[in-house]
Amino acid sequence: MPHIKTTILVCFTVCYLFSNEYLVSLKGLPKEEQKAYPVIEVIQDVCLILCDNTVLDQLKKQKRAFSLLDSNPQKQSYNYYVVYPMAEPSESIAKTGTIIEETDNILIIKVPTQKIDAFLALKVERMLIDFSPYIFRDVVPIELLNRSDDHNDLIEKVVAKVSKDSIRSYVKHMQEMKTRKARSNHDIVPPWLEAKCKELGADSVYRQKVSNGSYGDNVVAVLFGKDKSMSEYCLMGGHSDAVVSGAPAAGADDNASGTAATLEALRVFSQCSCDKTIQFIAFNAEEVGLVGSRVFAQTARKNNEKIIGGCINCDMIGYTKTTPTIFVHYRTSVSGNEELARLFAKSAHKYVPKLNVELLTSSDVQGASDQASFWRSGYPSFLAIEAKGFNSSQFPLCKNYHRKGDLLDDPGGLNDSELMTNTTRAAVATLADLAEISGTAISKKSIDKNKKRFTITQKGKKGLKINFSINAPSAFVSISIYNTAGKEIATVAPQKYSQGTHLIDLSLGNTATGLYYCVCQLEETIQHIPYISF
Repeated sequence: MPHIKTTILVCFTVCYLFSNEYLVSLKGLPKEEQKAYPVIEVIQDVCLILCDNTVLDQLKKQKRAFSLLDSNPQKQSYNYYVVYPMAEPSESIAKTGTIIEETDNILIIKVPTQKIDAFLALKVERMLIDFSPYIFRDVVPIELLNRSDDHNDLIEKVVAKVSKDSIRSYVKHMQEMKTRKARSNHDIVPPWLEAKCKELGADSVYRQKVSNGSYGDNVVAVLFGKDKSMSEYCLMGGHSDAVVSGAPAAGADDNASGTAATLEALRVFSQCSCDKTIQFIAFNAEEVGLVGSRVFAQTARKNNEKIIGGCINCDMIGYTKTTPTIFVHYRTSVSGNEELARLFAKSAHKYVPKLNVELLTSSDVQGASDQASFWRSGYPSFLAIEAKGFNSSQFPLCKNYHRKGDLLDDPGGLNDSELMTNTTRAAVATLADLAEISGTAISKKSIDKNKKRFTITQKGKKGLKINFSINAPSAFVSISIYNTAGKEIATVAPQKYSQGTHLIDLSLGNTATGLYYCVCQLEETIQHIPYISF
């Protein structure tokens, strides 16, 4: 068909002559050479690059095997996605946009604005392509090197605190919401998660806006370590949304299971003392294309935050068809990723011997969940999931995936609470190692969650008014202000205050612009007030 070849050549020539930016896919580019190109995404063995004429000429001279997918993509009114088809036929997907690349396992599609609703209604996994640079980092995080093989009695005690009944209760509540849609859950899911995190003992809970508020917020719970740092922390998460929009979404396995694991880890660690801060996050808008996790990861990188070890991501951890196994998908091209995955497997072997763990470095499921957002921002992360791959017959995703039958104890839904619980235990063991659990298994001072004795309001540009009340005849009070690196920048010396209401005016005139948080202690109770902004 020579006329078709001629047409393609003409189209390419026109694009080349009138374009100054190209979306190109490079297959089989070695890891050590990837940084030499303007990579914006890595998908299995394919690199997507956004290049100009100079780089395009370079690719031709080097005789690289590449495909020109589109020209000037950022100037067009399209959204670009990587799609993992699952059970949805390519013909249905093609009706919502233009497929510009297709392999056995993935599609790359550009979707016009007027068809975005139809596209988001498809029962597929998807990742929104971000045209910002992919970040490569060479150094393996020091905390992942030379980990001890010795058994730690404290970690064993903490793992024993994980409760299957607690995890199931979170799942049950979430599946009964029937509103866990990325687009319309603003008034129910994030508020419930925020209240639950406070109830479970978080030192601080905050919300992070996702996509200018188009979708529900990420909800982040914080347990401060002895270093009180907010710029260096361990991280565990799972996405809370079940679908984008449309029909009611129970989503017990996808992904109340991963969110419940994260909540249970928070409950357990709230009773412990660790040297390092831990953050627990319920990502939103994962089903839209990993939007919530991408906001979190890119913000963390922009603020130069250190995620100790990397992010533990749990997504669909409660279904088995044959032998119960949790699969850990990671990417070897990300420095420290293999070490983090192996630490999880080693922790499971030592503290959760009933859990079968299999490590995987190349699969079609690899980039289809929130860990991929951390990879592109240069952080190690892995996906703990029940499936070996989207097309695995022996170890598939739950039968009722993205269907109304994805329910707790349903044969085709979340049918294995033991797998979900043991995966949570392994994650807790890994976090305990990374966060450097110390002291006794229950050694934190109590946190006054119900009686908020302290209130703080800003006074002028860099002043604070701190109000608190004393119910006893007298009590010792200590107030400290920290920056996000955990450095104390102001304090009110501990002293005894008499019964009644008190007001302290604190001037911070020389403080740099930024975010701060306050730790208020009254006798043995502690209250954290996060994110004072100057």
